[in-house]
Amino acid sequence: MIVLLVCILQLPVLSNIQEQQADSTIHKLTVARVVDKLKEGYAEVIFLESARFYKLQHSNPHYATYLGLLQRAIKTKSIVEVKFTKPNGDIIASVKIPISSSP
Repeated sequence: MIVLLVCILQLPVLSNIQEQQADSTIHKLTVARVVDKLKEGYAEVIFLESARFYKLQHSNPHYATYLGLLQRAIKTKSIVEVKFTKPNGDIIASVKIPISSSP
């Protein structure tokens, strides 16, 4: 009976961990380069951890803020937390500086 109680008490903790791990749209990455492609309507972003090209669209309501965070991350060589619009996607939905990597 005690074992059952311990298992039940751990369920909420395990489900929170699984929820965080299940969100494959969020990644901690190091920015290598950002190029604003005005005619195409997006900024092209390259991360050290990937050979892919990613897009921060001008239509994103927080475009200027996210672009500034990406450019600052290059200068400070800090990691950013990037959320993509879908798993394995190339469109950046949001950018933030993780608390642990702030200078």
